[in-house]
Amino acid sequence: MQQSRIRPLAICVFRKGERILVAEGYDRVKGERFYRPLGGAIKFGEYAPVALSREIQEELGVEISDLRYLGTLENLFTYEGQQGH
Repeated sequence: MQQSRIRPLAICVFRKGERILVAEGYDRVKGERFYRPLGGAIKFGEYAPVALSREIQEELGVEISDLRYLGTLENLFTYEGQQGH
């Protein structure tokens, strides 16, 4: 992860009743597990819905449709000892 750089992500919330689909991650520096909805980086010049469709195809091998924008979340965090935004 590069420092002093904002990395925009498109994240999708797949919901079934009160449950959501998440991926598990692990921060080796903190020794902590974390969970986040599926998705990934938006490439330069790519619209968020296109990025989201591409990321879900890469991660799950499925096509998604009927996307609905829920909002924007700004997240300042530390992962593996480096600050992220």
